Amino acid sequence: MDQFINVDRMMIRSFKAGEWVFHEGDIGDCAYLVETGEVQIVLERGSELIPLVCYGEGSLFGEMSIIGDQPRSASAFAQSDCKLRKISREQINRRLEQADPILKVCMSVLIGHLKKSLAKYDEKENAKPELSLDEKLRLAADRAVKPSMQVQDDMSSTKEQPKMTIPSAKSEVVKADPLSQEMFKQALYTINLENDLDKALKDEELVLFYQPIIEANTGRLAGFEALMRWIHPDRGMISPGDFIPVAERSGQMVAMTHWAVEQACQDLCYLRDLFLASVALSANVSEKMFMSVNFSSRDFLDSELMDKVQQLLKNYDLPKNSLKIEVTESVLVSSPREVTNALNNCREHGASVAIDDFGTGYSSLSYLQTLPADTLKIDQAFIRPMHNDERHMALVESIIHLAQRLDMVTVAEGVETELDAQSLASLQCDYLQGYYFARPMPAQDIIRWANDKWGED
Repeated sequence: MDQFINVDRMMIRSFKAGEWVFHEGDIGDCAYLVETGEVQIVLERGSELIPLVCYGEGSLFGEMSIIGDQPRSASAFAQSDCKLRKISREQINRRLEQADPILKVCMSVLIGHLKKSLAKYDEKENAKPELSLDEKLRLAADRAVKPSMQVQDDMSSTKEQPKMTIPSAKSEVVKADPLSQEMFKQALYTINLENDLDKALKDEELVLFYQPIIEANTGRLAGFEALMRWIHPDRGMISPGDFIPVAERSGQMVAMTHWAVEQACQDLCYLRDLFLASVALSANVSEKMFMSVNFSSRDFLDSELMDKVQQLLKNYDLPKNSLKIEVTESVLVSSPREVTNALNNCREHGASVAIDDFGTGYSSLSYLQTLPADTLKIDQAFIRPMHNDERHMALVESIIHLAQRLDMVTVAEGVETELDAQSLASLQCDYLQGYYFARPMPAQDIIRWANDKWGED
């Protein structure tokens, strides 16, 4: 995680003590996370600043105007030298789009209460008797710290900066609880990773690696699973276990899947032509070579992506079942009706469907009745210990038998030894995938791997 913190310094704004972050009434383009220092939130009332709260390290502010799509309801200045991490409007909106409907209602109510509280405060202040000149002078003398009037953010603001004093007595500092420091660190990590992912899509830093899938009874190449990898310009290869969950939560995964499914179809055509052009290799390749691509739950809610899948099958003239859409059981739980309808449409247009990691998630045999799936992928959690645990061996055998009775094929993941391969073949598993055969590799390395395996120079 540490490798991502402070990577993108363009998203950090530094403010000197007394400098304004934004003014009440400005049109905000971001929220802020306080990395260091303190920020005072105030109301501007004429020449007077009324302190509301002072935020310290780990605190978030400025998000309400983004959520409510309203101008800033208060002003903010640096109480001390500070560094603030920007959280863009796009990042906030991506999360709002995915928020639970009840949470959205709660946020709307909260914003409404905030507006009412500020309106009541103004009514109360306006009802106060006018101060005498002597009283105003004494009040100004008590607040003698002069601020810098430079505003470094909210570039859309065109209002003249007021000549006013900053209160010398700040309000109580709200800081992140020590127990939430890990959450603060995680937030910085996530923000940086999201920013880098946006750049990665534009700069073609994402690549697909392909892991071969082998016919268990013949040893021939049956197809591939497309696996996303990220080659970061500064950090090198980044594990999908790090960036895929972030992309799914932020909503970026849909755009990534748009790219991945088209690239996978293109590479399948490329590889199929290369294998068929070689006599030695074509003899060791299934005539029904397929490509598996993983889909997330949000992918199935994107009608454009579903339309794109159908168009790609047509444009690349892929034989029926050449593209295999992989879904996990957790995806089925999140939006069962939408996912089922989308998969039915894809099946009608020639794609096949695989249930990935079967038996490790929210397993329900009812899914096997309702989903248009033709493939069960047996998770490596069952494969690896099966020779040391009779119950795991029994589970693997039962899954294979169940799939056969349902007219589905099986793919065993995590095959790492010759014994694994032999045992699964004897159990009549259809396909095998794992390091015993090959690790995931770029498309350009597959022919070299195939030549090494089947003996063509």
